Amino acid sequence: MKADVANADDVRRMFDETETQLGKVDVLVNNAGILKVLPLAQHTDELFDQNFNIHARGTFKMAPLERLAQPEDIARVVSFLVGPDSGWVNGQILRVSGGLV
Repeated sequence: MKADVANADDVRRMFDETETQLGKVDVLVNNAGILKVLPLAQHTDELFDQNFNIHARGTFKMAPLERLAQPEDIARVVSFLVGPDSGWVNGQILRVSGGLV
């Protein structure tokens, strides 16, 4: 499925089509993003809006779990972080919030 995450209608359509074709969404990876490497003086309001719409607004709209974490939710993340699979994860802030804002 493709969608412009900066466009709320596109995101709703993507979720509706996904659930119709595949069923309930169990896992969501927010991997949309852009990077325009320019000197600050060359950034425009339009570029700022595009970045904000994709990186902030788009992520915000992407279906949080809408529930508080249970102890086992936190324990799974801690187990991952102390295990061998997290060897390349360092210096990160990891919010175990289920997307709740």
